[in-house]
Amino acid sequence: MTRGRRIAVWLLLAGVLAGCRKEAPKPKPKRAGLVVLERGQAPRQRLRYRFQRGVTLYYRLVTEQRRTHVADAGIRRVVGLSYYVDRVKGPRAQVRWRVEPLPGVKRKRHRGETVWLQLHESGRVEATRVPGASVDRASALKPLLRGLASRWPGTDVGVGARWRDRRKVRMPLRAGARRSALTTEVETLYRFDRRGPCGRSQCAFIGLRITLWTEHKHRQATFFGTGKGKGEITFDLTRGQLVSIRTRSDFKLKAELHKGQPLEAIRLVQELTPQRNPGRSK
Repeated sequence: MTRGRRIAVWLLLAGVLAGCRKEAPKPKPKRAGLVVLERGQAPRQRLRYRFQRGVTLYYRLVTEQRRTHVADAGIRRVVGLSYYVDRVKGPRAQVRWRVEPLPGVKRKRHRGETVWLQLHESGRVEATRVPGASVDRASALKPLLRGLASRWPGTDVGVGARWRDRRKVRMPLRAGARRSALTTEVETLYRFDRRGPCGRSQCAFIGLRITLWTEHKHRQATFFGTGKGKGEITFDLTRGQLVSIRTRSDFKLKAELHKGQPLEAIRLVQELTPQRNPGRSK
């Protein structure tokens, strides 16, 4: 798989954790932002992240990638992540995602790498900072970890509610090459499927339908990517915290050269689940 294709696949993982859109022709531009389609049944409530300084949560992120049109064993990666809340001011907070060690996982790549987000309680990422990381690593980490912040409506919603979030993600392809970037359009349709117990809390179980379309021109080639995905978010309503995200996506990438090039079909599976404290301090 060429560098351009690998980058497109990585960005798909980053987009909120799965996605994709109908193939050619190119879709008409649509205004980015969040729109509430249905408010759902009563009782309704506001979905919001709750920030408390010093809170640290640990997760296990598993990603699987394989080509579906050929015999391919695929690639499976497992990493640990920590989520730490630092400064809190009104409805927003400075939060840190960091790659952590996992018991039984020897992989050390990216360990200790950090992304700081200014996160609004609605899930809107207002700023991103990657301290001490190269441009290439920042390009990979920022969209991936930004995508872990689900977007919540600005109104009370109940079971059956639906809302849609559209956004564009721009990702540099190499250090110092500002003109070389991959722009991806992502549309996520959320549906509040049910409310129920999870441990000692009440949780919202929210279904995802995600579409994605991307186009990138690099030298003599133009890369087109399309796909579709689905998944589920579990959100702790009592604590205002993310519990888990599971997504599965089928992504197709085509490189058009002078004579054309065959379609690349890729399946991506991503799962973020809670993990016990590995014993490392913040």
